[in-house]
Amino acid sequence: MTQDWMLKTLIDSSVNMKDAQLYVHLAVNGPSSILEIATELKAEKRQIYRIVKKLRMRQFIFPCSTDCSRFNAVSFDKVLDLLKQSRLDEAKRIENTYRAVDK
Repeated sequence: MTQDWMLKTLIDSSVNMKDAQLYVHLAVNGPSSILEIATELKAEKRQIYRIVKKLRMRQFIFPCSTDCSRFNAVSFDKVLDLLKQSRLDEAKRIENTYRAVDK
């Protein structure tokens, strides 16, 4: 699986470019600190902290158990499952709203 393909797949699935880049960086390079990520992605640490928070909430990344200042990515298959479930949940909400209006 190439980095470009992973990045394109995430972006095509409505994941923000910077979020996708951070995820791919961790998926390819393994655990990294905020400073390491910021340096690699040429971004400010503040921005990286915001992205990390967002990706943790989406369950795409997690803190390393041995060092909470470093983060790692869940498997790409898991991310695809999470994105799929998110789409299914959204479709169900739309369907329920349509049914409520249609009554």
